[in-house]
Amino acid sequence: MSKRRILLVWNGNKDEALQVVATLRQEGHDVVYVLTSEKKYFDIPGAVVHTDDDARAGIGAPSVDVSGFAPPGADMIRSLYKTESLILTMMNRKVERAGRSMTLDEKKHLYYELLRYWNGVLAVYKPDCIIFPAVPHNVSNFVLYSLARLR
Repeated sequence: MSKRRILLVWNGNKDEALQVVATLRQEGHDVVYVLTSEKKYFDIPGAVVHTDDDARAGIGAPSVDVSGFAPPGADMIRSLYKTESLILTMMNRKVERAGRSMTLDEKKHLYYELLRYWNGVLAVYKPDCIIFPAVPHNVSNFVLYSLARLR
């Protein structure tokens, strides 16, 4: 098996994430980014660590410089029109659980920010594969999944 650059989405705890990263690295892969469901940041040398809570809120990982990330262009937005519809619906469900109201414009802005962020991450870190242990079912993960499929 050839060496792969991996973006790992991990829904387990910190110890499980560290074990999965160690195993992948023992197999010769380069884990470059870890999106984790842990509530607090932890360190994985050589990898960006990003919490799901921050990602869902449109907050990038602290170590990622987003200043060069371009906003999504019209072609990308057109290509992902089905994703946009699904994401806006997913935001309705999440907003209700969070007890917070967002206008449609705020939801679309968050969606476009997620497109900008994840497209920039994919361009900078160039993962060969993304490992999702479950079907992407939150807004951030689904945007990442949709962009990866588009690429």
